Amino acid sequence: SCAKSVAATTDRLDALLNVAGIQTPPYDQPLEELDFKKMRDQFETNVLGPLRVTRALLPLLRKGKNPRVVNWSSGVGSIALTDNPNFYAYGASKAALNKVTRTLSFALRKDGITVVALDPGWVRTDLGGPNAPLSPEESAVPTVATLGKLDLSWTGKYIYNDGKELPW
Repeated sequence: SCAKSVAATTDRLDALLNVAGIQTPPYDQPLEELDFKKMRDQFETNVLGPLRVTRALLPLLRKGKNPRVVNWSSGVGSIALTDNPNFYAYGASKAALNKVTRTLSFALRKDGITVVALDPGWVRTDLGGPNAPLSPEESAVPTVATLGKLDLSWTGKYIYNDGKELPW
């Protein structure tokens, strides 16, 4: 229904920001306490959600001017930077989203569509919590600047809000 609504107002889409993400409490469960249903719920939203939305809006993206798909990832989605022994569900879902992003970048390159995974930083939101070091504004300013620079030369990258590349 979202794709139909967007198509009713425009004939093209230049940027798709897949920002949705959930992390269900308790966040830091050890293996012995891991709730697999909650883990599946996070994968449904954090991995399959962006795929569904991208697929639904693909016809409009193909008509876009410098079309971009930006999947909101997280630093905890980096396998190389993992340092927490208990962050299974959210971290694994964002690592899977990173893989989906990389795969989409190859699939959509032929259509001239740039696809990146973007880590906005640890932000003070309902999800990030009150101890996060960045305010929403401190994340948004460099993120918006980076979004404006994206073109096909960026496709397939995993980047921080300031455009610096992150290790997978």
